[in-house]
Amino acid sequence: MKTGKDLILVTGATGRQGGAIARELLAKGHKVRAMTRRPDSTPARELAWQGADVRAGDLDEAASLERAVAGAWGVFAMRSCAPCSSWTTGSRPGSCRPSSRGSSRSA
Repeated sequence: MKTGKDLILVTGATGRQGGAIARELLAKGHKVRAMTRRPDSTPARELAWQGADVRAGDLDEAASLERAVAGAWGVFAMRSCAPCSSWTTGSRPGSCRPSSRGSSRSA
């Protein structure tokens, strides 16, 4: 039974995991807001065609996350980060910190 509270924000909706979740939610009749860094990508256009509200956003940018989550009843957030010990000279060791901040924002 629909309660009117069926809008789910899916972050990383154009990726493998997020895309599968977004498609399944749409198939079950939920309203899906699909957040992606590339709303003009083929996977994003396919989600829009299936009925998703595709929004540009990035978990590292608080303002875009706040816009994406506005009005959502629930959030599915999937974020990965390579172990910091696996980086070599010249890589971006600070990349792990924004992932942690972005994930805590989405919670």
